Amino acid sequence: MIDNTTTNAMRGLVAIVDSLNVRVGVIEGTVTNMQAEVEKWKGKAHMGDGVDTIDELTARMDGNAKKVRVIVKIRRLMWNCRGLCLSPTFWMME
Repeated sequence: MIDNTTTNAMRGLVAIVDSLNVRVGVIEGTVTNMQAEVEKWKGKAHMGDGVDTIDELTARMDGNAKKVRVIVKIRRLMWNCRGLCLSPTFWMME
C-alpha cells in the first residue's frame, strides 16, 4: 500500500523529472532523498542537442526498502550519449 506521503513525493518527482526535459533516465533511491538525487544528476546527465520531451514516466515501489525507481522513456533513440548507457527506449543511470 502506497501512502499519501509517498504519492505526493512521487507527484513532486514527476514534476522534477519533467522540468529536466528528459535529462535523466533511471533514478533510484528513497522517497525522501529523491529530489536531491535528481538535482545531483541535473548538470551531469545532460543529453546535449536534440533532447525530446518525455514520452512516458513510470515508477515502481519497493515496499520493504521504500525505494523508488523512475524510468523515463524517450521518443527516439539518442546518439549523443556522453557516457550514459543507451538503449532504444530509455537511458539507465545505475
